[in-house]
Amino acid sequence: MILADTSVLVDAWEPARATATPAELEGKAAARHAVERLMAPRTLAASAVTVTELLRRPTMSGGRLAHLEALLDLLRGILPVTHVAAELGAHRARWRARRGLAVPDLGDLLIIGTCIELDAPVLTTNARHFSGTPGLTVLSVDDARH
Repeated sequence: MILADTSVLVDAWEPARATATPAELEGKAAARHAVERLMAPRTLAASAVTVTELLRRPTMSGGRLAHLEALLDLLRGILPVTHVAAELGAHRARWRARRGLAVPDLGDLLIIGTCIELDAPVLTTNARHFSGTPGLTVLSVDDARH
């Protein structure tokens, strides 16, 4: 099992902006390819945190919401945030802060804790939010494409 970060699902799901650069378009295509590749064998899961981050947008239309819910249904599952995951995320925040590293936001810390609790890698397009965290394997979309 691989846990999808919100960033990779947003890049795979949302259409590109009209002003997107070629690099942004390539990144979205890579994310879409990686997500599709991992969904087929039902390898990709998501945290309940990711579901909240995806569905919280107040301007989301009914059609886009239905499309997103269909995407979430194709995942291996939606994983709850447990007490253990919360503690592991908090521990990693303290560890990073003591070393002068950036501390991820609460959502990312809960995803980190869930990944560590389940010994599952995280698939992300924002590796800097996760890299350097002990006990966490970080996969980029390029890693997942192969």
